[in-house]
Amino acid sequence: FYKRRSLIPLTIALAVVAQFTLLSMLLLAQGVIQTDRRELEESVYGWYGQPGVLTFMSDISYTIFCLLAMLFFGIYALVARFRARKAAAANGTTEEGAYKAAEDYEAPTAGAQLT
Repeated sequence: FYKRRSLIPLTIALAVVAQFTLLSMLLLAQGVIQTDRRELEESVYGWYGQPGVLTFMSDISYTIFCLLAMLFFGIYALVARFRARKAAAANGTTEEGAYKAAEDYEAPTAGAQLT
């Protein structure tokens, strides 16, 4: 992605949007959508012409999009981390901040004096 920036802020923003759309769906289902009047039978659009139903359907699509995008970014981050570790192992280097013991290090013996 762009300049290899972290995807964590974008994933957090998607999670917040998914939470709000899910909350909106739950609140819309309780009283905003009408189901028992003659207006539904006389309307050209029927049940789907209500603004509450249209908003509910939009919220479903937003929630699905956010969840799929978060899944994609999570898989992308795991694959990128796996590739970086594989490249580091092939080059004999480590990732930034990782610990690698020196290969020519000799462990002290049991009776050795440390100075």
